[in-house]
Amino acid sequence: MMENTVFMELLRTGYQVRTGRHDNPEIDFTATKDGRRVYIQVTYSIGEEYNMERELRPFKGPKDHYRRILITGDRTRKEVLGTV
Repeated sequence: MMENTVFMELLRTGYQVRTGRHDNPEIDFTATKDGRRVYIQVTYSIGEEYNMERELRPFKGPKDHYRRILITGDRTRKEVLGTV
């Protein structure tokens, strides 16, 4: 349900959206607008360390420097800079 909400919001705000595969792990969404690309993963929770690792793993595939966003249902914000 969260993925559907994110997908619909991206479309509503003018992004071209596709699911993408880079090597084996799947990136939930690759969204493009005005020549800019963003990679988005959506998960209910990253409460356990292995959940965060699993959700961040697909971000290692693309070798470019576009923005990567992890959206969760967790109530606290975590900065995970430098782990990808």
